[in-house]
Amino acid sequence: MLGNTTLFLATDLKDQLRHINDPDNSETELPLTIALEYIKNSINKFNPKMSISHVCFVNKNSSFPVMKQCKSKYFGLIAEPVKPTKKPINSDDKDDYWVDAQGNIYSTCVYVCLTVPKISSRDVFVAQQLLPALCFLMDRTITSPTHTLTDHPIYLVDLVVQEKKIPESSLRYLRAAALANIGIISIANSPMPLSTDITVQQYITEWGHYNNFECETESQSVAIKKDHFENIKGSEEKFNILNMLGGFFWREDWDIM
Repeated sequence: MLGNTTLFLATDLKDQLRHINDPDNSETELPLTIALEYIKNSINKFNPKMSISHVCFVNKNSSFPVMKQCKSKYFGLIAEPVKPTKKPINSDDKDDYWVDAQGNIYSTCVYVCLTVPKISSRDVFVAQQLLPALCFLMDRTITSPTHTLTDHPIYLVDLVVQEKKIPESSLRYLRAAALANIGIISIANSPMPLSTDITVQQYITEWGHYNNFECETESQSVAIKKDHFENIKGSEEKFNILNMLGGFFWREDWDIM
């Protein structure tokens, strides 16, 4: 049962978190302690059951095994303290536990991915910061009896603060993540219009020429276009994965061929 939890972040992310802009004045950077308060409070507001009491920086290579395995400094997690027990930890779950130097035992509740605070294009940051960690976590879950993407819920915390309105192209990627049951959280004061009440046809239309699927409405099946893998450039595959997860993974009545 959740009580006071802790948000654990990688130590090598600390310097970048010193460059988060003030949501009330986008031209001013927040002191680190205040920036961490914004991150903590935004998550608690999104899900009050988290009850994060503080943020702790840890060496990702010597704390939670899952943080080391994930190999991303933008990946962290929310964990709760648990009482020692004679019962051994299930081998399938051990990577989500950590015993610190004082003997305190922490158990993971939620995975967290952070975006970079400063970006040139919002079209990039969702896939670039989320997908490496998400793909690793999905791979771990393949053999699990769960029907979710990951063993625990996963949040994406947007640290970008700017006066300009978020462009529709960027909202497309954020909505795809939200449709895949990823919690989208922003430290900015303005809410994101991420409606998840969308039909398959509306979703395909929204992605326009970025869509890489062939859909059969009558049979409710979808397949990747035959020539898709011949035209991939750079890191485009990250966007295509997000497209598939957002459009079809969560639709129980559709088959992915």
